[in-house]
Amino acid sequence: MKKWVVGLVCGLMMSACSMRPTSFEGVSHAEPQTIASLIGQPRSAIHSRFGTPTLSRNEQNKTLWSYQSDSCALLIFFDETGICRHAETRGKCR
Repeated sequence: MKKWVVGLVCGLMMSACSMRPTSFEGVSHAEPQTIASLIGQPRSAIHSRFGTPTLSRNEQNKTLWSYQSDSCALLIFFDETGICRHAETRGKCR
């Protein structure tokens, strides 16, 4: 009986690990990079790398794009010319 319970618990633990998101939806193809490498990039380059943002917001000629997973968010701030001027992460990003 103990072997059956241990096997069941191990199986459940492994299936739970496979359910945890490992990347933002649509950006699993993106190569690892630092946030600093986004600074100075145009919207088109960031869109081609990460895809459509989860959230896009415009305020006074500035734009915020947000890419989100269950535990992490990537925030990208563009100036009025469409160039990334700031990027940051929130949560537990890898």
